[in-house]
Amino acid sequence: MAKTKQVVPTADDYVFQAHQISRASYMMPVMQRRLIYVAMAQSRPDDDELMTVEMTVGDIVRALELNDDGKQYEAIREACRGLRSHVLELDTPDGWVIFGWVDKARYIKSRDVLQLRISDELKPYVHQLQKAFSVLTIADIARLQGKYALRIFELVMSTRGMAGTGGNKPGQWFYDAQFDELRTMFRIAPHEYKVTGNFRNRVIDDPVREINEADLGIRIECDYEHFRHGRRLLGVRLKCKLLKDAVRNVTPATKGEETIELLKQKHPSQWEEYLSEERKQPPMFGDAEAWAIKKAESRLEEFAAKRPKK
Repeated sequence: MAKTKQVVPTADDYVFQAHQISRASYMMPVMQRRLIYVAMAQSRPDDDELMTVEMTVGDIVRALELNDDGKQYEAIREACRGLRSHVLELDTPDGWVIFGWVDKARYIKSRDVLQLRISDELKPYVHQLQKAFSVLTIADIARLQGKYALRIFELVMSTRGMAGTGGNKPGQWFYDAQFDELRTMFRIAPHEYKVTGNFRNRVIDDPVREINEADLGIRIECDYEHFRHGRRLLGVRLKCKLLKDAVRNVTPATKGEETIELLKQKHPSQWEEYLSEERKQPPMFGDAEAWAIKKAESRLEEFAAKRPKK
């Protein structure tokens, strides 16, 4: 029987998202994607299994900074209904795989809680991330209202590791996308936005403008000349730059300074491993040490348990 994990989601939660998910073929309404983000944020690579996540509706509303106008219950129900029908399509070395996002969505009225269970098919992409993942915060996700803006944000963040490498300046990188590729990833039908100008405006330019105005600490510019072949325009280069003035601080895991110091002192090699990995990329949401603490969060209790008794 699957275990249930009672959680209190907040805007400060973060998601380790595998690049394969960011670049997969899928599209869904923003509210559905937000619920998936919230549920995924409660899982960590060191967890033994994907558990059913239980959250109060009020906590979900606050975490996603939604208007508490009484309409959120129906909006959440509609989103959960949609999550049962939307699928994710991934390309693998052996072919492709298609599966659903959630195995269960249930609302318990007596306790005013929503239970969500991420599909077991997603486990390899949630728990076995290795180094191919992006860090996305719930606060940033909550600021994006458009479905294309959310998908473009996922895509550019999946290549943030290019910042400062391969000829890129520190804090700068890019993501190249053919229009046909975007149509596949965003599930855009052949009859939609057939005119290139409409496709640019609705799928790229407007969503990029939304990202730039959302105060996410990133600026994106669209370079179409890189993909211009005569009169034909076939794609776009999304040129990204971190904004120094917009970098946020990341609060260390709330396990107490004493426990964090234990991790550093009693297990220095593990700590240095986390820290060195974070220093390889320019941090977007705070300093490397803060993110190393975040990454080690799920293991801090284990380290604390090994502390010699006085």
